[in-house]
Amino acid sequence: MSVFVHLAYADVFNLPLDRTPTWVSDAKKDVYQLLDAREWFWIYDFIEFCVETLPAAFRQSPEDLIGHMNRVLERQGSGYRIVQGELAPITTDYEIAAVEEAISTSSTAGLHAVREHLQAALRLLSDKTDADHRNSVKESISAVESLVNLLVGGRKATLGDALKNVDPSGGVHPALIKAFSAIYGYTSDAGGIRHAMLDEDSVGQEDALYMLVSCSAFVNYVVAKAAKSGVGFGGDT
Repeated sequence: MSVFVHLAYADVFNLPLDRTPTWVSDAKKDVYQLLDAREWFWIYDFIEFCVETLPAAFRQSPEDLIGHMNRVLERQGSGYRIVQGELAPITTDYEIAAVEEAISTSSTAGLHAVREHLQAALRLLSDKTDADHRNSVKESISAVESLVNLLVGGRKATLGDALKNVDPSGGVHPALIKAFSAIYGYTSDAGGIRHAMLDEDSVGQEDALYMLVSCSAFVNYVVAKAAKSGVGFGGDT
């Protein structure tokens, strides 16, 4: 426990170690006071620190800790849940599962670029004080772009062009290809995000969340269909 307390004072509160109370009971009271004196987002930063540090310190399952913390967050009416170690503005079980599965699946399948884009989208969405919804959307659609390019042989084409080359025999339904072509149009037309023509305020949390969950679900679908059909992926892009 002392190691955890020392790390908390140094890494979260940026205080010298000699400022750390000797007794755990005193440390608990002090942490409450430190958090109470700071802005609202500090409590979420502290929760993220706990998720990262506590399991190793106490040899407990990260999943058990995250599950407990998410139940507390839900009970307290918080608009955030822990997803892949980040406190994100995601509250439904389906949304959490879709994002976590996509990041895990892409990692297991060796789709490193896909995973990195999804993690970046989640991180940008999860920033409590300066969330970058615009670039989160870009990262989400870039994850799908990387995935589809790998599916069609490791090319480096835009998502719109890559989708045109998806072989229907791979099991991906043409209707979904058409749907994602339309979504790509939303992100790339003359007033679209990728052309940097939108005002920052024009892309909100709801847009970024929708794109992250939708793109994650599409990644899960394509990877599952490819595995079922025996279709491989090209070199990582």
